[in-house]
Amino acid sequence: FEGVAALAGYGKLMRAVSAASGSIPQIAWVSGNCLGSLAAVCAMFDVVVKEDGAKLYVSSPALTGAKDAQDAVVSYPAANETAAADYIRHALALLPQNSGEGTVVFEATDDLNRTLSDFDANGDARTLLSLIVDNGDYLELGAAYGEETVTALALIGGVKCGILATDYTKNEGRLSAAGARRAARFVDLCDAFAMPLLTLVNSAGFAMDAADEKAPFAAELAKLATAYANAENAKVTVILGHAIGGAYVLLGSRGIGADVAYALEGAEIGALESAASVAFAENDQINLKTTRKELEDAWRTGLASPVAAASAGEIDDIIAPEELRQRICSALLLLAAKGTVAPPRHNVLPL
Repeated sequence: FEGVAALAGYGKLMRAVSAASGSIPQIAWVSGNCLGSLAAVCAMFDVVVKEDGAKLYVSSPALTGAKDAQDAVVSYPAANETAAADYIRHALALLPQNSGEGTVVFEATDDLNRTLSDFDANGDARTLLSLIVDNGDYLELGAAYGEETVTALALIGGVKCGILATDYTKNEGRLSAAGARRAARFVDLCDAFAMPLLTLVNSAGFAMDAADEKAPFAAELAKLATAYANAENAKVTVILGHAIGGAYVLLGSRGIGADVAYALEGAEIGALESAASVAFAENDQINLKTTRKELEDAWRTGLASPVAAASAGEIDDIIAPEELRQRICSALLLLAAKGTVAPPRHNVLPL
């Protein structure tokens, strides 16, 4: 009887966490043993902080040989108790109090018209984030999982928002199964609490790896598509460098539901990269007078240009790099009213 009662207790705990999901932000702090069914409870929380030396597993590594196998659910691996507490305080400051609070706008403590200079759009995504957000301050969730994606909370122009970026320095920002899952859960979290979502796109498409195909890859991409398509929060997308193939579609395109979509000058947008497009469609046009490079350059500045995307109505404006923060601030403030009505409550699924 005691065994059944204990199991029933797990069920009641899971039900309580599920009932609160999507209504209030939930943060789990793992400082000791979190094993078996309790690990499943932990994975239901929005943010999971795990101290160094704490144990989080379903089946003991002594039996499976898989040490730290559940770290994919960890938002932040803290070196010690102090680091864990600091991270949680930061998260509480950037998350809304509840799903009914709507978009939160503070008086900006950083210049709304601050221009950016000398940044590499194809460089490290975290470096660019520190330039865009207010006072360079952001909080990343799940940094050790799906390395080509960056998911973070921050203030931009005084607006509490979520940021999803692809990092071109990691396999050209190609979406993997893990990256798509991380992104889908984050998009769903932002939508549940009516937090505006900024998507920064720089991706050469999907990862081409046998491990991803076995994930299964298609199911993870479908979760990301569903998360964006169903999201009712404010969504702003900026194409920084490349938006190729399915990555363009899934990462906050106008077609899937973005409210505002921009592209930087010189961005490349297309079903295939320009080199692949020429090889597929214009290979027979290469001769002594016309080189492959000339055809590729013409494709990049023509069919794959932001101008072509804007002409098709899929891009709202083409912006200069130095205007990036200004235009993002403007769009987020413009859309702030979209979050004044609480969205229908939905659970944040532990994808």
